[in-house]
Amino acid sequence: MPAARTADPGLPRPRILVTLPDAAWPADRGKRMRTANVVRGLASVAGALDVVVVGAEPQLPPGVAADRVVEVPLPPLRRGPALGSLLRHPVPWRIAAHDWRPVRTALQGMVRPGVSYDLVWFGSMDHAWMLAADVHAARVIVDVDDVESQKIRGYLAMGPGPGRPQRATRLQRRMELPGWQRIERSLLGSADAFVVASSLDQSRLTGRARVAVVPNTYPDPGPLPPPTNPMLMVMVGNYAYEPNADAARVLCRSVLPRVRAQLSDAHVRLVGRGGDQVLTDLRGLPGVTITGAVEDPVAELADAALVATPVRYGGGTRIKIIEAFACARPIVSTSRGAEGLDAIDGVHLLLRDNTTSFARACVDVLTDTALRDRLTHAARLLYERSLRPEQGQRMVANVVRDVLAGEFPA
Repeated sequence: MPAARTADPGLPRPRILVTLPDAAWPADRGKRMRTANVVRGLASVAGALDVVVVGAEPQLPPGVAADRVVEVPLPPLRRGPALGSLLRHPVPWRIAAHDWRPVRTALQGMVRPGVSYDLVWFGSMDHAWMLAADVHAARVIVDVDDVESQKIRGYLAMGPGPGRPQRATRLQRRMELPGWQRIERSLLGSADAFVVASSLDQSRLTGRARVAVVPNTYPDPGPLPPPTNPMLMVMVGNYAYEPNADAARVLCRSVLPRVRAQLSDAHVRLVGRGGDQVLTDLRGLPGVTITGAVEDPVAELADAALVATPVRYGGGTRIKIIEAFACARPIVSTSRGAEGLDAIDGVHLLLRDNTTSFARACVDVLTDTALRDRLTHAARLLYERSLRPEQGQRMVANVVRDVLAGEFPA
């Protein structure tokens, strides 16, 4: 990890604009944890910081001061106008389905006579693609914590099957893939830097823009004591996110019955937002509990003997795995679920990519205390080395300094 740098007192501190896709506080979910790190990192180097929060409450982390904080709605377009927008400007539906005019108006209104920004940090590719023309800044950084084209390719590679979305959804994803690829290529060629969540995503993106890694992180709860329920498997996630909902169904329909064939008391708790609405088809399955949103996910992990993440597609890095590392809870994951982390199979966690071997690994962890202790000790050390929030904040600040100095590392 790059060493932390201190600001040169002889250099002027830059004027920075950041657009955020979610509130930066409270940091109670993965996107907000990353957003909080970005805002704190930018505030540490900025002479003046303006924040535009798109479609969410404009809350900043405690202790962070900004010159201006503006909340701007991103209203959905009615289907007819959205389709018309899509035909005029072929872009992925997620972009075409919203009315970006309020955001553009707000950005244009923030321009002060004779003053421009030294740097703009766009909080997503959507923002950079739709709003770059409305921001006057000497340097541009685009935060891409989830590479959309890679996520779609992984989804399509699974092929159709039971429990997966309908053919129309697959067709939509296939049609959107070239659009996301075109956006990525264009922004890579025009931005001064891309920021991604892992070295794996860094290797996937090519172009004139430099690509830096700012990892996702998790606030340190301290290692938890031994679990209170030795047969409990937990999955934590936002189940409105399709890859998480798919993983929950794999866990409950394919993995859990195999585990219960050997350990009849084994059961699963699906913890997190959207579970009680999205996963209604799993209610009533033997050994399955769906909690919905909870105030404190760490309290749920205190009961758990195992964190299971059979994720089959998606991008970025999984906050749920970093959370388990921080809490010293053993993990069984797919390779896809743990990609982007410097985690080694058999050292920090167990990686299994089919349901039979995944279930067997779950049984091994649930019945072998020494294995659990070995995995959690190594995982906690990995967390302490590179996955704390303050480390992500320093890396944000370092990327900004390098871009402004024209010294962005190759």
